[in-house]
Amino acid sequence: RRLVTKPQGLAVGKRKTRCGWRGFYRGKRYAARRWVVAAEPSLKLKPNARARVLHGHPWVFANEVEALLPAAHDGEVVECRDRANRFLGTGIYNSKSQIVWRRLSRERVTLDAEYLKGAIARAVARRPDEGSRRLVWSESDDLPGLVVDQFGDTLVVQIQSLAMEKKS
Repeated sequence: RRLVTKPQGLAVGKRKTRCGWRGFYRGKRYAARRWVVAAEPSLKLKPNARARVLHGHPWVFANEVEALLPAAHDGEVVECRDRANRFLGTGIYNSKSQIVWRRLSRERVTLDAEYLKGAIARAVARRPDEGSRRLVWSESDDLPGLVVDQFGDTLVVQIQSLAMEKKS
């Protein structure tokens, strides 16, 4: 069946279904509009966004979003949504970079101590135990802008994003 929106100002019958409340107007079924309130600020992709972003690439460039967020959100966690307002993931934002959004996760996460500990522990567990190795490698370990190398007993840390700089 084709779903139609409810005409404004008209009373309709409603009934409870397994999926929620459904309404009927002149024999046509409509889906109730549900407003999604984002807990985090979000970037919305342009209608002509490249397929690589929609298929999971971890970066979004400034020319691929409808509007940039205010500079107050630089270095903070923001959500990314496609043109249909579907959630694509949580990432870190920087309006002063060409890469305005770097994916942290495809889920809703916060960049706090617990997340950092877990991501670092998973990254270290994936690496072979050698004298010299790369412990954390940025987006591939869900820590965009952070690279950690180990040379014997020495760790070399490179911070390449504003969000990681704020958390250090």
